Amino acid sequence: MKTEYTITFTVRPFVWLRRMTYACVALVPMLVPLKMSSTTPEKDAAVEALVEQVEAEVAPRIRGVTSGEAEKTARAIVHESAKYNFDPLWVVAVIEAESNFDAEVCSPTGARGLMQLLPRTFRSVSKASKMYDPVENVRAGIAYLGFLSKTFHRAESILMAYNGGPAAATAYLKAQASKEDLDGHPAEMRGYPSKVTDRYKKLLVRAGKDPRRAHLSYHNLPDPVKPAKPVKRGVKNPVIGFALTDLAPAPLLTAVPYRAYQPPPANIVEWVETMLWP
Repeated sequence: MKTEYTITFTVRPFVWLRRMTYACVALVPMLVPLKMSSTTPEKDAAVEALVEQVEAEVAPRIRGVTSGEAEKTARAIVHESAKYNFDPLWVVAVIEAESNFDAEVCSPTGARGLMQLLPRTFRSVSKASKMYDPVENVRAGIAYLGFLSKTFHRAESILMAYNGGPAAATAYLKAQASKEDLDGHPAEMRGYPSKVTDRYKKLLVRAGKDPRRAHLSYHNLPDPVKPAKPVKRGVKNPVIGFALTDLAPAPLLTAVPYRAYQPPPANIVEWVETMLWP
């Protein structure tokens, strides 16, 4: 008696598609490195020159630290500022306005160190335990400024939030937008941006830079709205009954925001996010 066997192959396309997707995801980190090398002699020289420039402003005036700690503080200001696209001299102006370079000062409200951070604020942005350490205090202060920059997109708004708190700055900006009375808001918070900007302009002059560019201290400022060019209406086509230029989409007829090109930093992922999501 002859027995016949039939072999049936079952094709499951979704299972294979899922497996191929997992394989592609696993290969992406190998094919596209997330961290690009940024160790070039030109960039290293520019960073060192900037560190020397910041150290020249910080070292003679900082109190409560040694000369070695002053150099480390200047280096921390430069490197941490680069993470958030801040001008290091702008951060130096914030330090001068906050503590006048006294690393051991404590305000009546409990703010401590060079950048006058409250303990709860320090803990929210830093895992360090020494608030009076100038390097850790600077790192935490710049990280807090970077955190505020995600909500407040103007240098003036960031500084008001840093001085008076995000809630107070938000209330002031809402009142300002609705043209309400602003006298009820803290005067110190309202004048704080001008206080920092005045110091920043002096630092720019000493550094040989144009003080009129002080408004560019925070380089992630949203660019102004670019007026759209008026769409030229064409001659009516007798065949289709309208001009071909009338087919232009509506967004092209209104003002649209734009962003200037920024050179890619060391982390290409941050650059892509900056260019795609202003």
